[in-house]
Amino acid sequence: MKLDYSKLFKLLDGYAKRHHKCFLTELFLNDEGDEYILCFRPLVFREDPQNQSVCQYVRIGIGEAGELTRTGLLTVSVANILDEKLGPLNLIK
Repeated sequence: MKLDYSKLFKLLDGYAKRHHKCFLTELFLNDEGDEYILCFRPLVFREDPQNQSVCQYVRIGIGEAGELTRTGLLTVSVANILDEKLGPLNLIK
């Protein structure tokens, strides 16, 4: 199955921007080829210059990524993972 990286990137990035004021900076397949690694950063960095390196990595299985691109919709499980992992990025001062 060929994965549409652009479609997957846009779907995940759009959700992160709308719901968590974050953006997707990286999307790549791990060395084993069984999951995707995503890196998110806040849209707005606060006053502290050290916060500019803040990011959150998230992993999703290759099967789940295929489902996202096939349907064009975020699954509940991926939305829950993003909600859990990205929520704290908005709290950084």
